[in-house]
Amino acid sequence: SDTGPVSVLSCPGPPAPTRPRPSAPHAPRSLAVLPGDVHHAYVAEASFPGHADVRSSVIQAVCSPIRNPLSRHERIILGIFQTRTAASVMRFLASTALVKKPAVRWRFTRRPAFDNQIATLVIGPFGVRLDIEKTRPKEWEHPKLHRSITWAIEAAPAREPA
Repeated sequence: SDTGPVSVLSCPGPPAPTRPRPSAPHAPRSLAVLPGDVHHAYVAEASFPGHADVRSSVIQAVCSPIRNPLSRHERIILGIFQTRTAASVMRFLASTALVKKPAVRWRFTRRPAFDNQIATLVIGPFGVRLDIEKTRPKEWEHPKLHRSITWAIEAAPAREPA
């Protein structure tokens, strides 16, 4: 059952049977999936077409920290494939190949960030906040962190005892 505002899964792949399910009778308000090394950072929200019983908000937050930078060409290609236009083209190609529609659809909350960056996930009684911050190359002598992505969920109101 949900004892807090969010359940955080730090593993790739689909949830195991013992993990919270977004359509369970006492589903948590939110599920956050935190996968790893992709050379950029983003936050994406899931939707479940045809599944009105899904009660939880499902978010995937990704941040590759300090790493070798991608080339301009690689950043452009990744950026193109994360657009709605590219998603539409890929859905069309999948339909012509008779690929079954996925049960989950993902939408990026904003464009990905390709910087050297760190993520901080704060889970507290008032909700959850994710900050992705980067440094700027020109500030190498006195580096400071600059926020590039912020995402938050407020805690759900307390439930009345049954």
